[in-house]
Amino acid sequence: MSIKKLNIYQILDHLEKRKALYLGNHYSFNSLDAFINGYSCAADDSDWYSEEFNNFSFFNVWLLGHLPKHFGEAGGWYWQIHNRNLNDDKNAFKEFFFFLNLFKTSKKFTNKITDISYSIENKKLQLLIKQIL
Repeated sequence: MSIKKLNIYQILDHLEKRKALYLGNHYSFNSLDAFINGYSCAADDSDWYSEEFNNFSFFNVWLLGHLPKHFGEAGGWYWQIHNRNLNDDKNAFKEFFFFLNLFKTSKKFTNKITDISYSIENKKLQLLIKQIL
């Protein structure tokens, strides 16, 4: 018997629809954080991303760049969303899944630039380099 291993995105898609099944009947936003932390203990590196979506471990940094106001750079996604929704777990879940879906559909992270062509003679590139320096 083979068991199909699900990545974090597949699990969170199921969890969004049936929170009590994964987090218990008296779940809270804190339960989601505990669930993901527990998942991280058993997960392999390959469980944090899929071919079509970014690596979930980049979600913390990505979220900081997409919040109009954030609560410092520490604490990660849970801290940021929890502090924006004190005593409102329902809205915290709503925000988490909203931002997660934006993150999933955002431009995929790559370690290198592969689709840009340039030459040093290009005047616009030279001007850009001067502006950066």
